[in-house]
Amino acid sequence: MGLHQKYSIGLDIGVASVGWACMTPDFRIPKYNGRYAIGVREFESAETAETRRIQRGTRRRYNRRIRRIQLLQQTLSPLFIDDPGFFIATDEKEKHFWRQSNQFEHNSLSETLKKLGLSPRKYPTIYHLRHAIVKNVDQKFHPRLIYLALHHLVKYRGHFLNKNMSWLDVNNEDPLHEKVYQFFKELDKHYYDNESITEQNMIEVVRIMELTEITNMDKQKEIVKVIGRNFMEPVKLILGLKANLQKLFPNSENVQLYQEDNLSISFNDEKIDEVMDQLTDEERMTIEQGLVIFQEILLQDLLGTARYVSEAKVKSYDQFGADLKILKQIFNDYFGEKAYREMFITSRKNQREYQQTRNQSLLCTFDQFLRIHKTEEKFYKDLTKKLKDLVKRDLSPSELHKINQIIERLDRGQFLQKQRNIENAAIPHQNNVYEAEMILKNQQKFYSEITDEMIERVKKIIQFRIPYYIGPLIKNNHQSEFGWAVRKSDEHVLPWTIDEVIDRSQSAEKFINRMTSYCAYLTEEKVLPKHSLTYEMFEVLNELNGIQIRPKDELPNRKYRLNTEVKTWIIENVFKKYKNVTHRRLQNELKKSPYKEVILDKNGERLNIIDGTQKEDRFATSLSSYIDMKRIFGQVDDRNQQMIEEIIYWISVFEEKDILALKIKEKYSEVTNEQIKSLQQLNYVGWGRLSKRLIDELIVDQVNQYTMLDIMKKETLVFMEVLAIEKYNLRDRIAKMNQDDEKKFTKITYEDVEQLQGSPAIKKGIWQAILIIEELVDIFGEPEHIMIEFAREDGVKGQRSTNRKKQITALQRAISKDEKELKDFLKAHSDYENEKFQSNRFYLYVTQGGKCLYSGEPLDVNRLHEYEVDHILPRSFVDDDSIDNLALVKQRMNQAKGSDKMPLEIISSDNKIKQKMYWKKLYENKLISQTKYFRLLKESFSDQDKESFFARQLVETRQITRHVRDLLEERFEHTEIHPVNANIVTNLREHSGILKIRELNNKHHAVDATFTNLIVQFILKKYGQNFLNFNFKYQEAHKKWRKMLTKYQKHFFLFADIDKHDKFTHYQTGELISGREFLNMINDEIPWQTTKKIGSGEGAFYKETLFSPQVKEAKYKSSKVSKGVYDEMKTDSMYLISYVEKNKQGKETAKSEFVDLYVIEKYQLRKKTKKELAIFLANKIAKGQVIDAVIHAKILKYQLVSYKDHLFSMISAREKHNAKQLVLSKELLQDINEIFNEYRNKNEIKIEKLKTTFANLTETVNKQYKEFINQNARTRISEYVDEIVDIESFMYGLLELFKTTSASAARSSKFGVRYMTKTPPSEVKFIHQSITGLRYRKPKSYRNELWSK
Repeated sequence: MGLHQKYSIGLDIGVASVGWACMTPDFRIPKYNGRYAIGVREFESAETAETRRIQRGTRRRYNRRIRRIQLLQQTLSPLFIDDPGFFIATDEKEKHFWRQSNQFEHNSLSETLKKLGLSPRKYPTIYHLRHAIVKNVDQKFHPRLIYLALHHLVKYRGHFLNKNMSWLDVNNEDPLHEKVYQFFKELDKHYYDNESITEQNMIEVVRIMELTEITNMDKQKEIVKVIGRNFMEPVKLILGLKANLQKLFPNSENVQLYQEDNLSISFNDEKIDEVMDQLTDEERMTIEQGLVIFQEILLQDLLGTARYVSEAKVKSYDQFGADLKILKQIFNDYFGEKAYREMFITSRKNQREYQQTRNQSLLCTFDQFLRIHKTEEKFYKDLTKKLKDLVKRDLSPSELHKINQIIERLDRGQFLQKQRNIENAAIPHQNNVYEAEMILKNQQKFYSEITDEMIERVKKIIQFRIPYYIGPLIKNNHQSEFGWAVRKSDEHVLPWTIDEVIDRSQSAEKFINRMTSYCAYLTEEKVLPKHSLTYEMFEVLNELNGIQIRPKDELPNRKYRLNTEVKTWIIENVFKKYKNVTHRRLQNELKKSPYKEVILDKNGERLNIIDGTQKEDRFATSLSSYIDMKRIFGQVDDRNQQMIEEIIYWISVFEEKDILALKIKEKYSEVTNEQIKSLQQLNYVGWGRLSKRLIDELIVDQVNQYTMLDIMKKETLVFMEVLAIEKYNLRDRIAKMNQDDEKKFTKITYEDVEQLQGSPAIKKGIWQAILIIEELVDIFGEPEHIMIEFAREDGVKGQRSTNRKKQITALQRAISKDEKELKDFLKAHSDYENEKFQSNRFYLYVTQGGKCLYSGEPLDVNRLHEYEVDHILPRSFVDDDSIDNLALVKQRMNQAKGSDKMPLEIISSDNKIKQKMYWKKLYENKLISQTKYFRLLKESFSDQDKESFFARQLVETRQITRHVRDLLEERFEHTEIHPVNANIVTNLREHSGILKIRELNNKHHAVDATFTNLIVQFILKKYGQNFLNFNFKYQEAHKKWRKMLTKYQKHFFLFADIDKHDKFTHYQTGELISGREFLNMINDEIPWQTTKKIGSGEGAFYKETLFSPQVKEAKYKSSKVSKGVYDEMKTDSMYLISYVEKNKQGKETAKSEFVDLYVIEKYQLRKKTKKELAIFLANKIAKGQVIDAVIHAKILKYQLVSYKDHLFSMISAREKHNAKQLVLSKELLQDINEIFNEYRNKNEIKIEKLKTTFANLTETVNKQYKEFINQNARTRISEYVDEIVDIESFMYGLLELFKTTSASAARSSKFGVRYMTKTPPSEVKFIHQSITGLRYRKPKSYRNELWSK
């Protein structure tokens, strides 16, 4: 029965926890079942789908390879009627045709040759065999050899990048220079100036790329001479060199990430997929276009003068032998016997030992190079160095020439080139089709079984790929969450039967529906493609309507927005002509226009500035689709717009150009083949956030019958402003349209949360929060208010992902020799230890080139403590302590700047140009980011800036928050939902001096939830309206509140009012206390609940590391353990069982134990009865014969138990984690708080205070954790007091101690606590409680049910 009362719920939602707190209108925390309604819910953070997707993709790829090989065997079976043993056909194999792994033991090429009475040297590699059968038209080959050649071609069939290519028929494929031309023209998406790109200079670029006698670095230099330094990074990309992502995509929405992580991409990098996952859709498309070019150049390098791959590989093999012979001769002549043996000779003893141990140090250097892929780079590097040292000796001219030639070939990657190398990735499948066809046609005259149908089927096996829009080949639409294919029959899909089995058209439609997400506002409507004509026009209008063109010295004002006439002219004459509209281009076009007075000042001399674009120097939006379509169709108007929109939709959905052509021909027969070909060249990716209905169908202005797009064309209003206009009442109308009567007042389901836009991690937190709310509603009734704060997902403040020393070293190497002073300065300072770079002062000193950032005066590296670190954007308004907002400056410059000025305001007119040039140099050499550079160039920090920056920190505007609010508003009719920005809680903590020590315990989540609750309730009680809840209905009221926020700056009136309020009460005594005392009471004193979600979503069977069965013994049953063993098993759950076992003497003993059930066993035993499962579990641990067994309880991961009055989380049968949260006294917390504040302010702290505080902490820990921490560890902890000599040693000991008491898997490396005590099941009590912990049962013991007493 619930206790219905007035109250509110505060939530702090994170990716691994939810803090929650209830509070009544008089600021009391209610109680239920003797527990306070404040707590933390913990859970395993959700993994992204990426790992699962990669594993699934790999599994399918291998399965499809197996299927291809089995289809090949089936197709070639007429050749083996007299040789039935070769394919090892069995009844079991025929029964489960698709499941066979097709192992080829004892049928390798060398073994097959021996069985046929031929020497393995006749065909030393499979490429020799393939080449021989293709080349020797009049020679008959044994069916086994024919099969092995085809097996290799089918198994490694090549890539599908060049879809229209026909082998040896270059006319069917666009010339390479056209692809390169298209690649560079496409870069206009990423704001490159393409005026220097012509088809003629692309021919020259390709000529340079195809040169084999120069290195890629030299090619890069030559190409840049042709097309300009602007294209340095794209050139690096297509040559396979490392391209810096920040430079490659300088206007990316991810540019900050690329810069901070110093990300680069190279087609030669094994980790390229990890980098690709971080790119936007359009960037990924650009990289894939570059890959086609890179692969084609690689293929040309591989083929040389050969006609097909196997011929080239045979030549490569011969060249490798010749290279090795020369190298052996050089070692023999110049390096002596010892060096020769170390390089080329592995003793037989070492070879035998290596086979058993796989210890690579047993092998000679050359054998390591041959067998171990990761040694290749070092081998080539060391060999090059050795030969370069050799040429310094006194050698004959001929020998010198020979060795220099080898060095040059090593530099180009052409010396000792292996058969299996990166060039193999460039082999297109068309080569394999050609070779397979020639092999079968050459042998057709000798074997009547080889029919034309057989040849066509083998070709199709190699060519066939399941179209991505058909997806996984499930048997019906409900078999898998990942499949959507629509079948015509349940037959197996074969390369030659797909159209009879699969309905392509319906499958494609279902694929489209899966691909398209929903509108951010009208939640039942699908979004438009990002490149839709309608969406692009909306985006351009939204940006254009927000810009201001005004004199440089004028403050922002709405009067400087564009009028409708000017805006229309700009769209027609600028945006419909240029895909990339920069400020300079718009200024130039306006100067020539009838509206030149808009861009020129009153005197007609100086240019007005363009302010408000999404990018610093250009528009982020464009009408690129309109320009493309006008070029293809000649015009875009009402007559063909609907057709064009549908074609753009298809281009966005279908990567396969064939189905695009099919769709167009089916529906729009008037489109010519030439136009279709042009459309197939377009690469449109990505989706907008809004639907066509919201933008251009819903009547917004019901008087004039205007849609959103109509209003934005006729008025100077951005989208959010139209939403805010009260007469349109648009927000309420949208909410009403979204309202689903059937869902109203019903509970929120997991499917509702799943449909939200956001990461899986945050969705898991939202679902747990909703379950918490539902339980609190069941206990206390529907709340008046729910306050939601989402924890920031960007990690701990100040956490760095890159090594600063390495970053500076890399920048120093990249800087041009022309910048000698800067290059030498960085080189001199890159020798400092990495620890030195962790100091912001030193790092700023280095990245500023050793000068004051505001005056340009030199700084002394030995006196850095005398200088000041200033915030470029005033800290009183912008809470940004990142490097992008920090400057190391002389004291007088910082004082002159004060708390509300920008750097340029304090620099003299004479010095401004010089400083700007200095900043530009730092920016161009990547020592400061684009963000920092533009902040430095900002002329002033206006009132409008202050208002917007400060409000941004207080008003929660994230999309996910709004969606959760909508869900909760739909669920609770009488509850008001208030999103709260995490910054305001952080600022309240700072204002009140309340420290957040995350490592201490998990209470800080509950405290944040309480503060969130308190802030909103206090505002409502004092001011009547929550001015932090951004609602367009109250736009005018917000202006007043924002001005007040700006006036009071960071410590605004709300915090002071909370401090002064003296009607708070102490949770125990009931006495009246002040606001600050109340906040401290919540943080330091009130007890809280902790629960953890039990169970694990673990789906993997084991860790992926595969061991030899000679090294590891399998802990599971599988037919494959003789080939390899996985060691670390994943646990699904535990069981408490009792069993009777009989030993060899016949004595029966009853025992009770905890036993793990592995994930793999759960699936293997899913059809077993409970008794059979009990017997199985007992056999896992019994030493004798199991007579009988019974299961008492199934135990899930993280089950809370009590053993000797200490709380533990069960992880497995042998592993338990501490589950007790460390609770410190109010006095001890205040001592630690004081030390932290002194440390943060760099004040001196007495050693005695540090030692006393640590000793008191040690006493508390040893008392609370006496059953968890063993005596030796307790002694080590107590004795650490003597090791405290300064604040650093105190902080280290403190954090290690918190690791010791952590309710998690964390362990201290210093104190070494690990709970190893075996827990008898009879002494364990199981604790069951609800999600909040407010409902609970008496701890359960199985003592009386266990068989062992």
